[in-house]
Amino acid sequence: MKHIEFTDITIGGILKDRAELSFTRLQEDYFCWPSISKVNFAPFPGDAIGRDINGLTLLSMALHRPVPANLQEIMRRLPELQNQDGYLGPKLPESRANEDVLAAHNGLACGLSEYVMWTKDDQARRMLTQVCENLFIPAQQAISQYRSDSQTPTTGNWHLSGGDIGQLFLMLDGITRAYLLNPSPELKSTIETLIDRYHGLDLVAISAQTHSMLSATLGILRWYEIQHRAEDLVFAESLYLQYRDLAMTETFENYNWFNRPEWTEGCAVVDSFLVATELWRLTGKSDYLANAHHILYNGLLPGQIGNGGFGVSPCVGSTEKTGELIDRTKAHREAPFCCSMRGAEGFARVIQNGYMIEGNTIVVPFYAESTATVRLADGICVIGQTTAYPHQGQVRFAVIEVDPATTVNLRLFVPPWAVRESLSLRVNGKGITPNINNSFARVNTLRKGDVIEMGFQQVSGRQPALHAGKLPNVHRFFHGPLLLGSASAEVEPTQALLDLFDPLKPTPPGLDNPVVLFGGGTAPTANVTGRTDQPGNLAQEAFLYRNDLPVGRNSSESDILFGTMKHDRTATICGLLWRKPQAVTQVILQWPEDSPLPETENIVVRWSVSGTIRESANPGIIGNGRQWVFTLDQQGQSVEIDNVIISFNGKMATAPTTIPEVTVVGQ
Repeated sequence: MKHIEFTDITIGGILKDRAELSFTRLQEDYFCWPSISKVNFAPFPGDAIGRDINGLTLLSMALHRPVPANLQEIMRRLPELQNQDGYLGPKLPESRANEDVLAAHNGLACGLSEYVMWTKDDQARRMLTQVCENLFIPAQQAISQYRSDSQTPTTGNWHLSGGDIGQLFLMLDGITRAYLLNPSPELKSTIETLIDRYHGLDLVAISAQTHSMLSATLGILRWYEIQHRAEDLVFAESLYLQYRDLAMTETFENYNWFNRPEWTEGCAVVDSFLVATELWRLTGKSDYLANAHHILYNGLLPGQIGNGGFGVSPCVGSTEKTGELIDRTKAHREAPFCCSMRGAEGFARVIQNGYMIEGNTIVVPFYAESTATVRLADGICVIGQTTAYPHQGQVRFAVIEVDPATTVNLRLFVPPWAVRESLSLRVNGKGITPNINNSFARVNTLRKGDVIEMGFQQVSGRQPALHAGKLPNVHRFFHGPLLLGSASAEVEPTQALLDLFDPLKPTPPGLDNPVVLFGGGTAPTANVTGRTDQPGNLAQEAFLYRNDLPVGRNSSESDILFGTMKHDRTATICGLLWRKPQAVTQVILQWPEDSPLPETENIVVRWSVSGTIRESANPGIIGNGRQWVFTLDQQGQSVEIDNVIISFNGKMATAPTTIPEVTVVGQ
């Protein structure tokens, strides 16, 4: 099965409204050159600006819009950010073994690839070629050694990411897109080295980031379609099933990392939808398509917030940390530096996946108000669609145009929640016996003027939890594909997440505090400890100073800290002191979920090197927006320090009232 072109589908209804809202968001100030050229640039050069190019390009195509003004300026001025080798940020050592920079350029490779395919722009094509030839390909040898020693995961002089474990393999999405435009034996070899190394990692054991895993799976699926290596499809299936079994929430969203259900990420939800849809397209297994429907209507669409962006929320249903159930009680919190732009691609791909071509058959896996021009092997068919799905099992197609000599067939998805005895299929008002094969009903030989109508009742009621083995006494309520919510634990749910969290509509009357029911569980309070006991965290070996402790409770060693740093302790949030120097690459702050979040420009990390005081500001923002990464040396090398202070600057009158968790990443 093949996708149809963006130019051949005109969308309406909810998808058009939501895509328009996302498109409007991506043209606001945050996503324009003066801002987006700086967002996360120091720690992750190419990531935010590449995601912006990607989202704007794909939504422009999906909505049939010209290049928006902010995208024009970004593409005109992007060369200002290039180094002498053509990629972004400082020039790396010959090995290119810097996980943050390589992973960040995935966003740029995705954006440039889509922009070149759309506009055929020569400058963008040259930049994409330079990224491949001067950054990706030279990293091949280092990639083969990535985390090759589980005890010392720095083999090959790697600068590893301090937060999102395994994010190097985000590259597989962008590099395989780039290969379609710039195929070469060297790029092919680098891609296959990435895939081979990914085979060797235990993603669950290292608590890998699920966004990067799912993006990598997309790249592996693309590579399977390009090279037809059967083992790639098998590997991609195993990756998705591992994710679904171990890191998908009860609302079909994601754990941010394996084993750590701390937040969901709109980026990964989009990825999971795309992976499930592509697995269905490439294998024909309808279970994957049913997964994609659940993700779309309960994860992706309800994840959009009122301004059109996407972000993060608690992991619904998780009991692994507290023993308590977590309900969904409010809209997500935006992460504009990543999720809002990835959400834009999500909408574009949902639109693109509405119709597919298999020989002379039109395949309809998703239902949405639309008109499509389908270019078949020996002719064209123009078809219009109206539907009440997902709220009701009703869909209607009108054949607007078809070449008289062309034989055109139609296949319509019959989901597993359709009551089979209720299924009806009518052509020009006349009922026909449904011919169902592998969850699709078939109608043969379409003619101009034909009207095809399909209807079915949808299963409603209680179903077990997605992870029933972990949550044996928990239940969910569904109507068709829609997960329902309610105002309180005592009321049987009747309102779908899709409607409760619709950014274009006010909250329904009486549902001012909607929740998804999980046996009446309540959300746990955040664990605000300022702890420094994370595995592999150099902070656990340090003396800790905290400004929220009473006088006398902090170690007397803190006097040494402030004497050495000549720093006012009243401007300090917390500080760390070691008895001997440590080789440090990054300092990561994790701000508590239930506390006010300071502005990034107000927080500074300071340390001393041989008596010289240095500082780092403008952290990279990852995860749910509360994880800030300060990279101490922009060249990716470690820095010898024996102290570090997290402080606030003169723009704040007093220190924040809560203390972040601190991770100090060693070489």
